[in-house]
Amino acid sequence: MAIPVLAVIDNDAWALQTITQWLKAQPWQCTLAWATTSCAQAVHGCLYAKPDVDVLLVDMALGAMSGPSLCKAIRMQSSRPTVLGMTAFDPELFRHVRRRPHRRARRADP
Repeated sequence: MAIPVLAVIDNDAWALQTITQWLKAQPWQCTLAWATTSCAQAVHGCLYAKPDVDVLLVDMALGAMSGPSLCKAIRMQSSRPTVLGMTAFDPELFRHVRRRPHRRARRADP
């Protein structure tokens, strides 16, 4: 089985740095393609960057744009990558986000 290629978007630069450092320390489990605090860069990265991203880790509360809105922007143009929402807030705040093919899972940060 191929090692999955991941990308991360989080508006908190410190959280993004911590997540990317942890992912880079797991080279036998995943490859980190890119990480960004920019929604525009995330959309571009998912649609055009190489290597193709298998899983996008998305902060659900990005600030300028919500995680679900970012997912929708990507899904309007592509069925990939799989998106995994993450949040430091109570996951109940995102209960209204119905499960759809472009919103497969939600998990709170530990």
